Amino acid sequence: MVTPSRRAGGFTLTEVALAVFVAGLALAGTLKGTELVSQSRIKGLVADYTGTVAAYHMYTDRYAAMPGDDPGVSRRWTSALGGNGDRTLSGRFDSATPTDLAGFTIDGASGESLAFWWHLRLAGLVPGASSGPAALAPPVNTYNGIIGAQQGAYGLAGVTVCLGGLSDYMVGAIDAQLDDGRPGSGSLRTAPAGSETPMAVYRETRDDAQRYVVCGAATGGGATAAVLAMGSP
Repeated sequence: MVTPSRRAGGFTLTEVALAVFVAGLALAGTLKGTELVSQSRIKGLVADYTGTVAAYHMYTDRYAAMPGDDPGVSRRWTSALGGNGDRTLSGRFDSATPTDLAGFTIDGASGESLAFWWHLRLAGLVPGASSGPAALAPPVNTYNGIIGAQQGAYGLAGVTVCLGGLSDYMVGAIDAQLDDGRPGSGSLRTAPAGSETPMAVYRETRDDAQRYVVCGAATGGGATAAVLAMGSP
């Protein structure tokens, strides 16, 4: 007679339950890790935005002029090109960086959105090269898109700071933290990359094929100004 101390094959219910439990723990760990990465990126993007707004205000307080538009930069830094001083930032947030400063001009139509970074770097308010074409290059944000500046982006008043190349869940989370959580209102506005029209609502699909741009007012009131005033990261 064969003693039934060991089974010939198959798994007991206890073993199946244990395997399911272990797999569940592994899945939960993976999901938790993914969420931590997402939250870290969102915090980094919020810091990119608020840090740039803070640098803008420090520059205007120090020199009584807007970075990029400042006509007096050549008196402080002999190698720099100044703006026209009309209190309006010319050029788009995503303007292409020139390969040679010899052909670069700043006027009321273009150039100041790139000189914005040059002036901030010369003032020591943002990191990066302070001479040559690289001084004009917009910084890269936490999600490897650009950080840009533009006058009145998406219908906002004054100078705006824009974060490009973002996923849908990121722009929605940033807006929820810094403003009213609505892409077409408040002091933060969001549009699909390449569009000039803010969206009606945020829809989270996690589709990385579609990227978005969120722009916020660097001046005036609103939740963004409150966050900045509190020194939030």
